[in-house]
Amino acid sequence: MAKRVILFSVLLLLGFAVLAVAYLYAALFPAKYDATSWIEAMRPHIHTQVETDEGVPVVFLMHGCGGEKEWLREERLARLSNAGYFAVAIDSFGARDVEVDKVCSGRQLWAGERLHDLAAAMDIVAEDPRADLSRFAVIGFSHGAWAALETFTGHWPQSRSPAAVVAYYPFCEFPNRARSDWQKQSDLLVFLAESDTITAIEPCYDLFGAQSSAQFIDIVPYAGAAHGFDVKDTQGWSNHYNSEYAADSWNRTLSFLASRLN
Repeated sequence: MAKRVILFSVLLLLGFAVLAVAYLYAALFPAKYDATSWIEAMRPHIHTQVETDEGVPVVFLMHGCGGEKEWLREERLARLSNAGYFAVAIDSFGARDVEVDKVCSGRQLWAGERLHDLAAAMDIVAEDPRADLSRFAVIGFSHGAWAALETFTGHWPQSRSPAAVVAYYPFCEFPNRARSDWQKQSDLLVFLAESDTITAIEPCYDLFGAQSSAQFIDIVPYAGAAHGFDVKDTQGWSNHYNSEYAADSWNRTLSFLASRLN
């Protein structure tokens, strides 16, 4: 009886180990995407707003693990387009069968896979003459900030490196591939919430501190701030809004974008 219990336990542990290895492999080495078919799959989930007929710099928005909230998307698009940019919101869940709790717990859709969404969005907006992709930035929030940071790795082409990246309360720990494969020199603005209970900030200090002193990285920590401090209309999603930090981070973002894109 004891031998059977031991054997069962060993087999169970081996099973978990195989599943863990398979999951980690799939996450670190995502399945190949066919660019053409993925562009068409993503097309209904790329939302844009621009207030001019002339070519202007492009700013891509990448939402957090909670998925794209329409009210929040429209607010961010309006603020960026009113500032003179071709604003693009990328819905990474629309073309996928994913569950929010699994994404937020790291069991589904690691952020590196979302680079395919950014690539598709770039190809889609390139069809619009009002989008000047010679000057573009990426703004990511939480899980989306993790995705934005992966543009610094070799998994994103040098020829498509953004002029600027803004990361709101990013996830900086493994399996963020920027930890081991930082290659690009895009300018970076980071907002960290010092009372964040969702994404740890010390790994971010470690990650950014390990980069070349010649690279521009501006880290803005907010004392007492929590994850999602910039989101006002919460719709039951978060209650961490801080009006002072929200205004300050947005003003800093606009100044940063203006200095890099205009």
